[in-house]
Amino acid sequence: MSLLVTVFIIELVSYLVLSIGAKPINDLIWRIYNSTPLGNSKDFQDQLRLRRDVVRMKRELAGISAQDDFAKWAKLRRQHDKAMEEYDRKVAAVNASRSSFDVKATAIRWICTRGLQIGLQFWYTKTPIFTYPRGWFPWQIEWVLGFPRCPYGGVSINVWSRVCAIVIALVGELIGYAPTGSLMRQQVRYSSSSTTLKHTPLYDLHVSHNAKLVPFANFSMPLEYSDQSHVASHKWTRTHSSLFDVSHMVQHKLSGPLAEEFLMTITPSAIDTLPKHGSTLSCLLSPSGGIVDDTVITRLGRDSFYFVTNAGCRETDLAFLQSSLSQFLSSQSASNESIIWHILEHHSLIALQGPLSASVLQPLIFTESDDASVDTDLSTLHFSHSRWLQLQLPESCTPEHTSLSTPSLLISRTGYTGEDGFEISIPPENGSSASLATSIVKALLSNPDCKLAGLAARDSLRLEAGMCLYGHDISTETTPPVASLGWVVAKSRRENPEPAFNGSDIINAQLASPKTLPTRRVGFLVESGPAAREGADILSVNEDGSYGEPVGKITSGLPSPTLDGQNIAMGYVKTGWHKKGTKVGIKVRTKVRKGEVAKMPFVENKFYRG
Repeated sequence: MSLLVTVFIIELVSYLVLSIGAKPINDLIWRIYNSTPLGNSKDFQDQLRLRRDVVRMKRELAGISAQDDFAKWAKLRRQHDKAMEEYDRKVAAVNASRSSFDVKATAIRWICTRGLQIGLQFWYTKTPIFTYPRGWFPWQIEWVLGFPRCPYGGVSINVWSRVCAIVIALVGELIGYAPTGSLMRQQVRYSSSSTTLKHTPLYDLHVSHNAKLVPFANFSMPLEYSDQSHVASHKWTRTHSSLFDVSHMVQHKLSGPLAEEFLMTITPSAIDTLPKHGSTLSCLLSPSGGIVDDTVITRLGRDSFYFVTNAGCRETDLAFLQSSLSQFLSSQSASNESIIWHILEHHSLIALQGPLSASVLQPLIFTESDDASVDTDLSTLHFSHSRWLQLQLPESCTPEHTSLSTPSLLISRTGYTGEDGFEISIPPENGSSASLATSIVKALLSNPDCKLAGLAARDSLRLEAGMCLYGHDISTETTPPVASLGWVVAKSRRENPEPAFNGSDIINAQLASPKTLPTRRVGFLVESGPAAREGADILSVNEDGSYGEPVGKITSGLPSPTLDGQNIAMGYVKTGWHKKGTKVGIKVRTKVRKGEVAKMPFVENKFYRG
């Protein structure tokens, strides 16, 4: 019995190692190792300290004019260069130590899994795991059960190992049907057991609705709810209306006479032609044209803008915006009052998504406003436009059990699911938006066509819609043309853009000569079986049908609930392999599966345009 259990445990551990992947396991062991006296904790601390010093000095350099205060600038520049050299040395030393560590960790992991499998199967090849009376089965079946050298009437260790592996894989597929690939990796990336997770204003409501809470971007967020599985919630959004809490995302307000010009230097969008209450999907760009983050920008007034950035990029985005703002004001010889930047820390943000969203929201719109210019008919509010509107909440949904008219809320007809829908920004009330946000959500949920949905459904919906997840499908290593997001670069900004935006020379050259792009983001349809997950190799297909060298990597993948479980994915391939219909191989675990480059979105977008 002990051998039977031992083999099962080894197969289970092997499956978990294969599913999680070598890199996350090595990363975890590396962190644990460096938290002990045996590790490189001092080098790590020095590296972090030097990185903070370099970032601080870069900010200080941005605020000093080399022309007006050269002595101070030159001294700080020398300090920066010296710190940068020391930082590079520390990074090189830590990386060298990490490479050696990875080799050892890989060897130990192989010995503890595959090595044990081979060793036990060789040593106990003649020992039956368990026996049964001879004659129960035809001799051919008894021979198979005892393969290769176990006596008749017994089940060999080889057969038992194979049975365990198959059963564990099947159970794993059933449990792992939710899109936990990129989503769960992002949870690990953006959370830490040593830090206290933050809560959105709707946290208590999630708990009361039996949400499965997971760490995400340093917040405790609902993955799904007890009344619906991930797949059921996904399909409900496609046919009815689902409500998502996205309050963890960072809301910004930018105003002032130079706000428009500043946004045009850090994004490739035509902000100057954006109408009042109009919105555009855009990208914050690094000086080299890499995507710092994706964002939606809305014009509130002539010199006033609202935009939302990703929670997982919060620290990076804030540092980027602060540095870019300082450099811009310095280049314009402008005062800090020329641009006022507010982070709307205590605002809630909810997304109502699905074809019935307008019919769910419309009955709550307050229609008795004294301002006759306010259009309260949602049928005239089109995709990528917003409006300031009040809601009339019923008695049953407010703490005081009295009918309540909310303050004016920014309601935008947008979303990240490919469906018609709205995003509602909710300001704090008496220092907190929890009570007001909860009342609004309860009012929306009082409609039977509306249900709560979590991160799992949001992830699968956005992938079906062909939309990117930052940190996986796009990063600072990718420019908009490489990421197949060239359309975010406005036509008016492709020739002699004024003002020039970050990386405009590089990006416009790529748009003018797409054949020079090294890689491109494309979609894939993958044959049935385990889904292709982030990091899977994309292989070329030779003329004889065999698979050749790697030509790319998968960045997101899952079985599509809308397409009845059809495996879909997106990733980057070398230019030449990006055309629709191109056959490729995709390495899923240890098996290469057939794939084909497909057009995105996988499911037609249904944005409301009137």
